[in-house]
This record gives sequence, structure tokens and C-alpha cells, in this order.
Amino acid sequence: MEDGKAFDEQKEKVSVERILHVVFLDVERPSPALEKLKRQLAEAEAAVEARKKLHQR
Repeated sequence: MEDGKAFDEQKEKVSVERILHVVFLDVERPSPALEKLKRQLAEAEAAVEARKKLHQR
């Protein structure tokens, strides 16, 4: 089972690295791009938490 867990963690890293890209934003000034990134970050964090809870069972 440990091998499967290590594979899952590696797979998650690859997925995260694949979607990273550079965006220059001024955090002091609201913009649609910044709001979209905040929403995507919240969704990603929620997915990570859900995955953690699933693995704790």
C-alpha cells in the first residue's frame, strides 16, 4: 500500500507542476485574473483537503 501512496503523491506533484505558469498581477488592485486565480486556489485547496480526509479512513 505504501507504493501506491508514494505514486499518488508523485502524481499530484506532476499535476501541480503541469498547471503552473507565470502571471504578473498587482495584488493591491482587484482584477478578473486575480479573482480567477484566488478561486482556483480555493478549489485546489479544497480538493487536497478532501483527498486527505479520504486517505485518513
